[in-house]
Amino acid sequence: MRDGTDFSLPGVAQMVDRFLAAANLDSVVLVANDTGGAVAQHVVADHAQRIAALVLTPCDAFDNFVPLPIRHLRLLGRTSWGLWVLAQTLRWRWVQRLPIAFGLLTERAIPDDIMRSYTAPLRDRPGTRSDFAALVRAIDPMYTVEVATRLPGFPKPVLLAWARERRRFFPLEHAHRLAGLFPDATVEVIDDSGPFVTEDQPAAVARAIRHFVTTRVEPHDMPRQPLSKQTEI
Repeated sequence: MRDGTDFSLPGVAQMVDRFLAAANLDSVVLVANDTGGAVAQHVVADHAQRIAALVLTPCDAFDNFVPLPIRHLRLLGRTSWGLWVLAQTLRWRWVQRLPIAFGLLTERAIPDDIMRSYTAPLRDRPGTRSDFAALVRAIDPMYTVEVATRLPGFPKPVLLAWARERRRFFPLEHAHRLAGLFPDATVEVIDDSGPFVTEDQPAAVARAIRHFVTTRVEPHDMPRQPLSKQTEI
């Protein structure tokens, strides 16, 4: 990223909008997870003109940004050096499964190749560490609290495909609370899954998205690309 890039939630939401514009995409079904869900809330609040529908899987919302079990990231992740140390420790499976790492995010261990895709850039790319640290320093629950007041202004269909998780990392009641804010929203509960539903239950999430798009999104709002391309996991 360029020097001075705005890594706050509104800033990253603007990046998403600029990407959609540059790619000439409209009637987009925006699907978001984890911190991306907080970004997507700002996209539909501030840049909704290209969005036909929104899918949120378990994500930061309200004052839960970031969740308590990983709040240490706001301290250790503020510097490139701290992120390098964290990424080095995540080489080991037993560290990955700790509650302060990825242990609360999935019911099953994340495959090695997927975990490498998550963590190797932080080990290998100084620019990635620098940008990620800037994003961590910009974390503030004021953004998720404030944007919640503006979500009722997004009139398009919304699906909240949320985990019935045991650990309350992203509480299910937050999905219902978000659904109550949007004018046209439904909650689909994903069982036997941690918050990372696309890791624990990818097929169930894909089915939920496919059903949502085919039944809730108006035909004139459908994405131009074939649906199968939109829902591949």
